Amino acid sequence: MKVLIFTCSESTANDKRTGRLSLFHIFDGLLLHSFPAVLPELVFTAWVEKERKDEASGTLTLLITMKGEKPEELPLEYDFKDKPRTMLIAEVGGIVAQRPGRMEAELKIGDKSLSKWTMPIDTVGMNHQQNT
Repeated sequence: MKVLIFTCSESTANDKRTGRLSLFHIFDGLLLHSFPAVLPELVFTAWVEKERKDEASGTLTLLITMKGEKPEELPLEYDFKDKPRTMLIAEVGGIVAQRPGRMEAELKIGDKSLSKWTMPIDTVGMNHQQNT
């Protein structure tokens, strides 16, 4: 399975009628006033393409980790329905950041990592470098 897009945003719209995907407010990082803090709702979006050896349907795993915290593991069901690509959208809320650091989301099939996405989580006022 090939991952074409894997990102985290504030919201996502998938217009099935037109085939358009809209990602709103993609997170480059989060600046919070204090810790511990409950993170805002995070929407993880993956656009995946079926390869010849892949099953037409099944389950992927979204693994969300922060240093020193218990990982969150979420199943993501997929079904290509005779199409070469499919969209997976996971709305995740209630994650608590205990301290500044880095959050990592990993999309996996079994033990195989398909894609990773990372985001720094800092305190407002800390030096936050933006890569462009």
